[in-house]
Amino acid sequence: MTLIDVFLLTALAVFGAACGLLGVFLTLRGRTLVVDAMSHAALPGIALVGLAAGFGLITRSGFALVLGALVFAALAAVLVLVLRRHARISEDSAMALILSSFFGLGVVLFGWLQLLDASQTLGITSFALGQVATMSGGEAWSLLIVALLVLGVVIAAYRGLSLLVFDADYAAATGWPLLKLDLLLMALATVLLAVGLRSVGAIMLLGLVAGPALTGLAGARRMPQALGLAAAAGALSCLLGGGLSLVGTHVPTGPAIILVAAALLTLVLVWRALRPRTLSVTAKAARI
Repeated sequence: MTLIDVFLLTALAVFGAACGLLGVFLTLRGRTLVVDAMSHAALPGIALVGLAAGFGLITRSGFALVLGALVFAALAAVLVLVLRRHARISEDSAMALILSSFFGLGVVLFGWLQLLDASQTLGITSFALGQVATMSGGEAWSLLIVALLVLGVVIAAYRGLSLLVFDADYAAATGWPLLKLDLLLMALATVLLAVGLRSVGAIMLLGLVAGPALTGLAGARRMPQALGLAAAAGALSCLLGGGLSLVGTHVPTGPAIILVAAALLTLVLVWRALRPRTLSVTAKAARI
């Protein structure tokens, strides 16, 4: 394994820790399926960047790809909110509609990209299932920097986010800006998924958000413990899954990571079953 591979795995592990940490709040807030819808919605943005580069309108770069994914992911989140509030559509129906429509659009656009110039295609498989070996140095740096920023913001906003997910009524009564905290939570999730598409994949990102989070919530008795365990599970899943993908096994990175995350969750659930007095995080037990 080369130094470049070590750096890729390091960036991926930090990204996994950020996904696990943020995933605890998203899970407790009931926002994990929104993340799934946004991750699938990011594919058309990536394909449009490829098409624009194919026509010579822009220069294809890691930054342009992330920006395209970010714009469409944010658009999906806004559309889910608009449909839920103004079209009398339930949130799960709105998410299903957005997820399928945007993903279908992404597949069509990637098909057009393939027809335009097969040598310039971005490869829908790498973005759908993830492939860390195809990442450039710039993409790895983006992954690392964004993950560190998200970790820092979540730690800084820990008190407010904990109140948001455990006792929103009390937080509102004491003057906490609930709408801003909710928007912060979704903004962090949007940024993370935009930079993680290449490494983990649109289809697999939900597993990296939810799997380590469930591991932390099932295996800990206090909120800080749950966050630490979730971050550790996310980092370990990315290290082992990414390492398996890099050693020449031809296994897509995303599925390998999710299988490791599922195995870790299974181990924690078995351990919990053998220790029935071990409680998961609840609003009553959490020390905010």
